[in-house]
Amino acid sequence: MIQKLERQTLHEVLVPGKGVNILIMGGTGFLGPELVDALIKQFSDCSITLFNRGNQNHRMGHLIRHIKGNRKNHQDILQLKAFDFDYVLDLSGMFAETIPLMLEVLGKNIKKYIFISSIAVYPSRPEYMDETTPTGFAPIWGTYGKQKYQCEDKLIQHWSGRGDLIILRPAYIVGFKDQLYRENRILARMKTGKTIYISNKGQERIQFVHKDDLVSICCKMLTCENSGAICIYNVAADEMYTIKNWMKHLSTKCHQKPALEYIPFSENNRHLFPYLPADVAVCSKKIETVLNIKLSNDFTS
Repeated sequence: MIQKLERQTLHEVLVPGKGVNILIMGGTGFLGPELVDALIKQFSDCSITLFNRGNQNHRMGHLIRHIKGNRKNHQDILQLKAFDFDYVLDLSGMFAETIPLMLEVLGKNIKKYIFISSIAVYPSRPEYMDETTPTGFAPIWGTYGKQKYQCEDKLIQHWSGRGDLIILRPAYIVGFKDQLYRENRILARMKTGKTIYISNKGQERIQFVHKDDLVSICCKMLTCENSGAICIYNVAADEMYTIKNWMKHLSTKCHQKPALEYIPFSENNRHLFPYLPADVAVCSKKIETVLNIKLSNDFTS
């Protein structure tokens, strides 16, 4: 029987380990702090290294090493050569040109490399998409989708001779402390009667994954048997909304009828839209089967 990921037992996902060295690229934004906490709770003897620019504060426990650097700077990346890492969790990969040097510096003893990509690597199309669907640059996603696609491609090209490469393609990530403040900003505008802009008629489909579920998946992947494989997984709850219906759903939380305005999408007004008009629907059965889980459709917390 498939088990639902229980958020209250997040710290029980990992089995205790000994002498585990973990590198987190990024780690101070939306996913990072919770992921760090989950790893510390589970590994009885671990060393966690955060590599990031140090632009955001996060409490640093005695088990955490912080290396300040920019992954676009070669000299900063070379700092990692002094360490041997078992696992790498890449939460901030956006620049494909940095990947060959980074992999060279990290060496070939990495057991698992988890890269957080996005469903923005898929084109907008009416049918459900699984991991075999061709990817590429879809203009609707802008620079973000293009960079994620290029990073995936470069990782796969340069991965030979290493452990497991795991690429996760999450949908819109929701949860407490969302650094984009997407849902909270929408709710704030609804409460004050401000206009919320929706492209066209708001009929494009959108999917979500809760941050806690994505953290749990990252943790659970670390305990899977190493196979030297390249594995790609969509990560999205099966419940789907149109953009218009999602706005109505959010309005029930503030008991305020939303002031929606429908306008055509263009590159010049991209910044106005909380959700892009990309009609993308993905299937996540692969990861649910492999990990024996059921992604939650509860996005209320």
